[in-house]
Amino acid sequence: MVLSRCEVMEPNKTVLVVGGTGECGPDDDGSRVRGLLADVTDRLDDSWTARWIPYPAEYGAPTCYDDSAAIGRARLWTALWETLDDTAGAVALLGYSQGAAIVGDVCHTVGHATSLFGHTTARIVAVGLFSDPHRNRGEIVGPDAGGEGISGPRGSWGSLRGVVSTFCAPGDVICSTDPTTSVLNLVSDLTSQITSRHPVRSIQHAIEKVQLRPKGSMFPELSSGLGGVRSAGSATPCASSSTICDQACTPITTSTR
Repeated sequence: MVLSRCEVMEPNKTVLVVGGTGECGPDDDGSRVRGLLADVTDRLDDSWTARWIPYPAEYGAPTCYDDSAAIGRARLWTALWETLDDTAGAVALLGYSQGAAIVGDVCHTVGHATSLFGHTTARIVAVGLFSDPHRNRGEIVGPDAGGEGISGPRGSWGSLRGVVSTFCAPGDVICSTDPTTSVLNLVSDLTSQITSRHPVRSIQHAIEKVQLRPKGSMFPELSSGLGGVRSAGSATPCASSSTICDQACTPITTSTR
């Protein structure tokens, strides 16, 4: 990941960090990075403010993956908007595993948007994705791990091409699965809405996905488009919309490293 573009920009640089499944909760302190990515942010100098994005990083116990990711994306959008509005410096984003899916999804939308809450996308100087479930085939820093993300490739980065760096260790099935020889992609799709809150409904929904395999909106919480989106909007079938909105709109605290 290259941060050299930051040298020509103003101070007060901010890195927004999203952890993986099991690494964070919805009420975490936003000023302290946890998990694998703490080793990255701890190496940054004092010109950076590291901002941890709290969300229920769960896979069905009890929050289903789809709702967890929707809350994470909504909170990241809020943090990104606040950062662009409140600071003048460069912005970087880091995500690991489920967090990489969240950061990658947001950055994919940013890269294809005409505006970013009234700001230029040039403010985003670096994006680091570690074990991205939507890694594009052949897109990697270092030796090619083969295959693609377990949830399928995301596609081009638009204006953020060259800004995004993707890291995937050989043998990591989350980011290097071959859909032609593995059933893991199907398993990932069928289990993304399983929740311990409603086990019977979860099984019924998985059966429906096998029968219909619907192709819905990639980001249901962005139903109004980029300009002015601050909350999650509609929820996936495994939770109520009020639950998504309540968690996604919770204020995030942060402080300078």
